[in-house]
Amino acid sequence: MSATRRAAARVQIEIAGSKVPLAVNWHPRARRFTLSLDPATGGARLSVPQDADLDAAIAFLKRHEGWLSRQRAKLAEPVAFRDGARIPLRGEPHLICHWRGCGRRIVMVGEGDGPVIRVAGPPDMLAIRLRRWLMAEARRDLSAAVARHAAHFSVRPARVVVRDQRTRWGSCSTNAALSFSWRLILAPSFVLDYVAAHEVAHILEMNHGPGFWKLLGGAEVEVSRARNWLARHGQNLHRYGVAG
Repeated sequence: MSATRRAAARVQIEIAGSKVPLAVNWHPRARRFTLSLDPATGGARLSVPQDADLDAAIAFLKRHEGWLSRQRAKLAEPVAFRDGARIPLRGEPHLICHWRGCGRRIVMVGEGDGPVIRVAGPPDMLAIRLRRWLMAEARRDLSAAVARHAAHFSVRPARVVVRDQRTRWGSCSTNAALSFSWRLILAPSFVLDYVAAHEVAHILEMNHGPGFWKLLGGAEVEVSRARNWLARHGQNLHRYGVAG
């Protein structure tokens, strides 16, 4: 297999009687096979050394299919963005309601059964428009949190990007560009605030050594509480907005 073809491969394999999507990614610096689960699709992800072939990657997965089956069994059902669905927003359940009339607005209102996100416009555009709105809400909250923590650490991020990251909640590049998952807007606000502070702190400490955690400990964030929440509930955030 050529170097260009080793960039990625996507196949279907059978695990416990079900067809499971498998994404294989070759990395020049990888020294071992690393298996993980894509919580949005229930598929498998494999990172493998550059000199490994696809057959070896599949054989590795087959040897660990018991682990993959157990992880897949823990996944909750996907929740599509549609009228009548409930999704968390800043950690609080909200009902999605298609709103007939009032142009193309999206508004939050409080009703008897709890908060509602009203999405106006064509019904077939509800999912797309709601996703864009949630990304904008995430960008607003994250930008504010980043600005606050950047002032605390006396640093200046190059930019803040919000996208649908699957493997990390946030990242910081060597040139101080910060990237975050928009799905943090679904989590409680103290979780988003922690991730923002975490990545801003990386501008000063590009590692997870004692110096980094000491630095982060000086910020006004709930480190332990947020890390525990992500460990217990973070994976489930990926099930929202997936066709069910």
